[in-house]
Amino acid sequence: MFPTWFRILNRTPHILTGKRPGSLDIARHLPVHRQHWERSILDSMDKFDITVIKSSSGQGKSTLAWQVGYHLLGKKFSVYQLNYCSSYNEAVAVSDFIESRIKLGQVPQ
Repeated sequence: MFPTWFRILNRTPHILTGKRPGSLDIARHLPVHRQHWERSILDSMDKFDITVIKSSSGQGKSTLAWQVGYHLLGKKFSVYQLNYCSSYNEAVAVSDFIESRIKLGQVPQ
């Protein structure tokens, strides 16, 4: 798990090369926002400790997560990306990390 940076670099946006959008594309406000789904995710995050974004492959789940994360940066949240968690011990380590961030005053999302 590592912090995510939404910096705009002088590169061709992934979305224009046929690849899935990443944090740089989101910082450029690409692709078009799906405001209904973003609001649903934000509302769920306000009500529950865990929010699951579920859909079939290629439907834009990662893009929605990036867009919501970018939106939360302006609200003093810290955004982290977890690529893989293969065991109970790794899940415990992630939980410990999140708890340490909260003790430091960060609000991880």
